[in-house]
This record gives sequence, C-alpha cells and structure tokens, in this order.
Amino acid sequence: MQWRRWEDLLRSASPDGQDVLLDGRAPLPGQIIKFPNLAKTFRALAEHGKDGFYRGRIAEAIVEIIKSKGGVMELEDLAKHTSSFVEPIKYTYAGEVTVFEVSLARLPRGPVVLRPTIVL
Repeated sequence: MQWRRWEDLLRSASPDGQDVLLDGRAPLPGQIIKFPNLAKTFRALAEHGKDGFYRGRIAEAIVEIIKSKGGVMELEDLAKHTSSFVEPIKYTYAGEVTVFEVSLARLPRGPVVLRPTIVL
C-alpha cells in the first residue's frame, strides 16, 4: 500500500502524474493498470535507441518538466550527452550465485558493496 501514501506526490510530480494512477487513485492489489504513455516511450527507445531518449519527444518532455520545477536544462544538454559501457564488478558465491555491481559514479566502491556477499 506504499503507492497509496504517495498519491498526492504522483499527481503533482509532472503534468502526466495522473498516468500512473487508476481513476486518480493508487490501484489496489489485483487491479490492472495500463501505462500507454510509458508504452509509447518504450516503443520510441526500441525504434530509435538512445536518440529516442536524448532527442525528440522524450527529451522535450524531460526539459519541460525540469524547467517547470525551476531547474535549468536545454535540449542541447541532452543531445550532447555521451555514455559508455563499464564492465561490472562481479563475485560468484558458492559457484551458484553471481552478484554484479556497476558504479555509476565510477567511484571505487565496488569491493565495499560486494564485501557483505563475500563474507557469506
């Protein structure tokens, strides 16, 4: 029921906040909710890859919501974004379970994150 506690925030977080609610309320267990705008977003990503996110409709929506909340971002900021793939740190426990950790900030914290698993 955590979702219900955040209804007001979900409604006000973006112009499309109602899209994640069912008739304006958090869905109850067992109720079915559809996310057509999210589906449209996933289709754009599937068809256009990263350009489907960093350029066009999705980028425009990101910039619009950030600016509406007092933030500073331009379409050019997203269009100039670059990413790189990083090999994750991994540890296999007992030859059965492999745990992966990717440091998004590229900080050397991987061993610290995996240490509790190694202690097992």
